[in-house]
Order: sequence, then C-alpha cells, then structure tokens
Amino acid sequence: MATFKGIAYDNTNVRNIIPSSSDIMQLLGGLQVDGATTITGNLTVNGTTTTVNSQVVTADRYLHMNNDYMADAIEDGGIVFTVDPENNELNGNLNIASATTIVIGSNVTTNFAANDIIQITSSEDSANDGLYVIHSSSYSNPNTTITIKDASTNVPHASVSAFVKTALTTNADDDSMKIRVAKIGVIKTDSTNGVFEIGFSSSAPITYNDVLTAASSVTASAIAADDITAGDAAVTIATSTGNITIDAQASDSDIIFKGTDGGADTTFLTLDGSEEGKAIFNADVTVGDDLSLLSDSAVLGFGADLDTTLTHTDGTGLTLNGTNKLCFGDTASFIHQSSNSVLTIDGEATIDLNASTAVLVSNDLKLNSDSAVLGFGADNEITLTHSADAGLILNGASAFMFRGSGSLINSPATGDLDIDCTDLQLKVGATFKILEDSTEVFAIDTDRKVQIGKATGAIEVMAEKANTMFVGSQFTGGEAIATALVVRMHTNGKCLKAASSSGAEARILGISTTAASGDGVDFQVATVAGSIVDATFSAAPASSSAGLPCFLDTNSNDGKVTLTAPTGSGLQVVQVGFLVEDGDGSATARRICLQVIDRGAVN
Repeated sequence: MATFKGIAYDNTNVRNIIPSSSDIMQLLGGLQVDGATTITGNLTVNGTTTTVNSQVVTADRYLHMNNDYMADAIEDGGIVFTVDPENNELNGNLNIASATTIVIGSNVTTNFAANDIIQITSSEDSANDGLYVIHSSSYSNPNTTITIKDASTNVPHASVSAFVKTALTTNADDDSMKIRVAKIGVIKTDSTNGVFEIGFSSSAPITYNDVLTAASSVTASAIAADDITAGDAAVTIATSTGNITIDAQASDSDIIFKGTDGGADTTFLTLDGSEEGKAIFNADVTVGDDLSLLSDSAVLGFGADLDTTLTHTDGTGLTLNGTNKLCFGDTASFIHQSSNSVLTIDGEATIDLNASTAVLVSNDLKLNSDSAVLGFGADNEITLTHSADAGLILNGASAFMFRGSGSLINSPATGDLDIDCTDLQLKVGATFKILEDSTEVFAIDTDRKVQIGKATGAIEVMAEKANTMFVGSQFTGGEAIATALVVRMHTNGKCLKAASSSGAEARILGISTTAASGDGVDFQVATVAGSIVDATFSAAPASSSAGLPCFLDTNSNDGKVTLTAPTGSGLQVVQVGFLVEDGDGSATARRICLQVIDRGAVN
C-alpha cells in the first residue's frame, strides 16, 4: 500500500498532493495518515466498522444516528460501552477455524461459558474485532473450541442481537488477537414505550430498565429499596387502590420502626420475624378502639414482677366475654375500685387467681347464670369472711357445696348463718359440723345421720332411709363391734355383742348405729323402743316377711337376730323387735322396729 506524506510550511501555503493512478488504486485498500488531518468537506465512511482509538470531540450539538434510515418501521438504536473486561484474557496464536469457531490450544473452558459476551480486539484482520455471544465452549484434548452464536441456528438473544457480530473471518494463526469476557453497558431507545432503557451484563440476555424521568411512574422493580437514600422533607407513601405491603423476605428478619426521640436514635417498634411477627413496643401502647385477642390460646401478658394497672377513664367496668381468661399470679390483686360499677363475668369467661392472689370488690359480685358456680380447688382450705356482724346469706335455689374436709365456720359469734328459701340445699361431701366454743353441737355425716349434742351425750337421729329414725347415745365398746348388731352391757361398763345362749349374754342394751373398731372405742347405740334401725340377720329374711317378730340369735356373742325363736335347754327367748320391711333374699341387714321383750329361759 502506498504511503503519502504532505508537508506544509505555514497555514497559508498548502500544497495539493496528487498521487498517480496506480497509487489511487492502492488507496482503495486503505489510507494511513500520520499526524493530524483536516477535511474541509464531508467525510463519508461506507464500511461496516469505524474505529476511533482516542477521545472523540465534536462541536456539533447533536449526534444523529440512523440518519439515512427511511423504512416505515421502528429501528431502535443505542450506544454500547465496554465497562468491565474480566481477568481471563487470551491472546496470540489463536486459530479462527471457521466463521463460527475459535480454537485454542489449551483447556480454557473455565474461562468461557455459554451466553457469555466476549470482546475481540487487536485482530490481524480488523473485521474480527467486536462483540460476540458464546454458544458453547468445549474441550477435546488438546484444544478448546469456542462456538459463537450465528445468524442461522444459534441466533443471539434479541436483547443483544442489534450490536453483537455473528460471523468471523478465518485466520489459522492470529498472533495479535485478544479475547476477553466483558461486562458491557447499553443505553438504547424503546420507541414503543417512548423511553430510554439501560442495561448492564456480561452475559445474554440483558435485562433493561427504563431511564426514569420526573414524569415516570416509579415501581418497586425500578429501584432497589436499599438504593433509596434519606430525603430532606416529609414523606408520604400512598396508593389510591390496593394494599401497601412491607415485606422483609429474608428468613427470620425483623421489621423495625425507628425515629429520633430528644436527639437520640430510638427503636419504637419491632415486629419479630422469628416469632411470627410478634410486636415489641418500646413504650406505652394506646388503643383508640377494641383490642382483640382472636386466638383461643391468646394471652394478654405482663412482665414478671411488674406492678401492672388496668384503668379506664369513665364509670364502665372491665368485661370479659367468651372463653378468655384474666389470670393473676403470686401475690397480685384485682381491686375493683369504682363505687358505681360492677365486675361482670359474661358467658363462659373465667377469672383464674393463683397462690395468695386477692380480689377486692367494693360493690356486688354477681353470678347471674342459673348454672353459675363459685368454685374452689379440691382439698384447699377456703375461708369466707366478712368485716361486719352480718351473716353469710344464701338465697334462691343455689347449692353451697363442700368437698373433703372443708368446713363452714360462722365467725364472729354475733353473726347468723341464715339458710333462706325452702329450695336451698346445703350439700357436703363429708361430715357437716357446727361447733360452739370448739364443742361439736350438731353434725350430719355421709350416711345422713344427724347427731345433736355429741360431746354432752348425743341424741342421734338417722334419716338414711324412709321411715327410719332413732335416738341413741354414745357408749364404749369392749371389743370390735360392727354396725347393725345387738349389744349388751358388760359388768365393766363396756358393750359386747349379745346372744340368747345365756341370761348374761341376753341382757340387751340396744342396736349399734356406728362401729367400734376395738376395745375402748366409742360408738353409738340406739336404745329407745320404737326406734327404726338396721339389724343384722343370721339368715337372709325371705320376701313378704315384714311384720314378723325378730329374736336374738343363739350364736354366742355374735349380736345377730333371727325370725325363728330359739328352742333348746337353757336358751333365752328375747324378742328384739319387728321386721318393718320385706327381705330381698340376699341382704342380711334389714330394718326393724326396736322393741325388747324378755320371755325368759326355755326349759
């Protein structure tokens, strides 16, 4: 190729250099000018690639792209920047094996992957310089073959197809070529939507985002939340339709609301992501309307050992509805202070008090339901007290029940225990006792036996069954004596079981109504004729036997009775009473009317 040099001595003496016809033909292959060149006319380049290796300076206001494009169709354009070539350059001795393949004499598959954007520069044939997209990279000893996406089967993605090349010029040994994967930046037009778009990537496809303007609508996908910086004025987040969602998507991450209080950076509220959004407030919480606990297991909790106060500003009370509970622990107290309001427990709501918790009510405590129960824990000692001399009054059909060893103590002595209304029931699970100065004066046991004046010689009335009643006294047993046995008085003042076998054994006192477990143990004996009590028969009375006389049995000292008068020498015939109910063929304890008739010995 011919080289021409023009030398000018000043700005006015410019000489034209006219090459020969043969040199003009050589210019068609390329023109190299060493030094600055000034062209006073238009410069037209008809090639596909124009390379400028230094800064471009233009005095024109606009750079017009696609200036000769006249087709009636959208032809978007843009500018591509190489911004970050990666540190994996290959250079020298490269084989451009075909229009779509580059062969390298080593294993470099780790440097190049499918869809990587590569940049080729400094080629011996400048037509190979430019951007390409890798279709595949494979190694077969000893060579790595890189195949580019072409314009036929392996077409580049639409996001890069406008500016990447799809064909190479073959060269079996390019000593100067350089190849690198490169991150590029693109700014291009989007005529359909009337915006500019930008994108950055080192692989295809490239994702483009709109270049926002003051008139643009900013969306969550347009700007990353962590790219938003602090503003300098009030901020309003609003939407005319739909919801506003704040979503901390990282696992167990919190949502934190902060502010500046008195110049100090302060966390006001934390929503704990590891606790299903549990709200942790730094200070007071004021609720303008209802505060609802929607779960059946929901708890309104307070810090341990803290003095907590529930207050209201008017005269209305605290109402618990449904199955929710208001629980107190340790020595906490629930003080109902308002004189013109009541504590209402509605529906199935309950108040649980633990340990030594006290509840002070300045007005009425009402149980309005017919099935309402004022209940106490099993086996606990419960004391009902009052501060005046008024007694405990139970009205209506309500039941007052005691379990275990519970007691009803009327204190002070001047107070009255009033049981009002004929429908009122006093139910006890054990013996009910009334004491006066620690002396038992009245008792009802589980067998419905009523004892009056036990400590001073008891009068015992038994109402266990229909038509059953007796008056008895307390005696001391001289041996183990079961209930419903005929007993006699021994000369030592103790009671033994009776029998008709001798005159001494047949001198009966009455029938036992309680048991003596052994010698010296007190028990109760029905002694008055006309008493109706249980007696133990030596043989089960038959049915339809009511009204028959009952006799003391002959078995020595067994205290049983029989419907057959004893016969035999020396036996005592003692009629104990009359059977007042039919036998049932199995039970040996039946009711009799006590009536002792001594007929003497049988000879």
